[in-house]
Amino acid sequence: MPRRRPDQDDVTDSPFATAEGLSSVSGGERDEFLAAVAAFDPVPGEKAPAGDAPPVARPRRTRQLARGALRPAATLDLHGLTRDEAVARARTFLAGAVRQGWPLVVIVTGKGLHSQEGPVLRRAVETLLGNSRDLVLEWAAAPRHLGGAGALAVFLRV
Repeated sequence: MPRRRPDQDDVTDSPFATAEGLSSVSGGERDEFLAAVAAFDPVPGEKAPAGDAPPVARPRRTRQLARGALRPAATLDLHGLTRDEAVARARTFLAGAVRQGWPLVVIVTGKGLHSQEGPVLRRAVETLLGNSRDLVLEWAAAPRHLGGAGALAVFLRV
C-alpha cells in the first residue's frame, strides 16, 4: 500500500516541526512522522470531555476506593488554613503528586461546620480541581474511612 506524503503545509503547522531528535532523520521520514503525529487519536471514537462540565468520579473507582481496593498515595490536611493558604498548598500538593506519579490522593478540607459561610475550603478546593484539568482526572467525596464528607478523593493524570 503506498504511503501518502503530507503536504508541506501540514508539517509546518505541527507543534513537532522543530522537535529535537528529528534532525538526523531524512526529510521523507520526518514528514511521515509528523503526519502520523498529527493524525494520532489516542482513543479512537472517544470524545474529549466538554469544557464546561466538571469531571465526576466514575462509580467503579469510588466503589474500589470504598472497598479498599484503591489506596491514596498521600493525604493533605487543610484544617486551620485560610482559603488562600489552602488553595496554594493544594495546588503545590497536586503538582507534586503528579510529578511523583501518584494516581490517587486525598485532600481533607473539613465539613465547614465551624464557619459562618459553610464549607469555604471545600468550595475553594473544588474550584481549584475544576481549573486544574491538566493535573486532575476526577474527584469525589472520600469514603467514610478516609474522611467522608470532609475530604475529597482526587484521581490524578499520571
